[in-house]
Amino acid sequence: MLMALLDGRALTAGELARAAEVSPQSASAHLAKLVEGGLILVHPQGRHRYYRMAGPEVSSVLETLGVIATTRPPRSFVRTPHDAALCFARTCYDHLAGTLAVDLAQRLESDQVLAPAGAGEREYSLGPQGDAWLQRFGVDLLPRRGVLGRRCMDWTERRPHIGGPLGVRLFDRFIDRGWLARKDGTRALRVTDRGVRGFGELGVSIRC
Repeated sequence: MLMALLDGRALTAGELARAAEVSPQSASAHLAKLVEGGLILVHPQGRHRYYRMAGPEVSSVLETLGVIATTRPPRSFVRTPHDAALCFARTCYDHLAGTLAVDLAQRLESDQVLAPAGAGEREYSLGPQGDAWLQRFGVDLLPRRGVLGRRCMDWTERRPHIGGPLGVRLFDRFIDRGWLARKDGTRALRVTDRGVRGFGELGVSIRC
């Protein structure tokens, strides 16, 4: 049920019961515990009670736990076109996540724009082409102190995307350039025609 709420929508108990493939009675019991635990919020409206994630930090923690807590292939979670869109491009708190984000990170590593760094290679440092690439792309050069970017493990792809300060700035730049557009009521993102061309120029093909 938490997985169904990851995209930011508010769903009814019946919808969540179907998503979890449990009875309405079982769903109600679990939802009551999730509300009591502060993970979700409930909003009564008429005859229905709508449930949503308590905040973006809950979604962020859930995605992180999902990397180590599930053993099924990521594609087994894709059941609808909406789920597929969420897996392809979505916000991960304040940066880009999903297949598109992972492909971008891999491309920037192979082009020596970014290099794994830090303990366990959990962070990013600029590679030999990093400064020039950031200048061409119009991203302000980041301070050399502190963490430049994080190799944020993508929950659906099981590979890293770019988080941290650099991830935020890149995401903001994609929005400003009109490459990505937000979808109302969900964390899924739409890649515009301009974005298809733009990401293609970066060596990232749009396969969705």
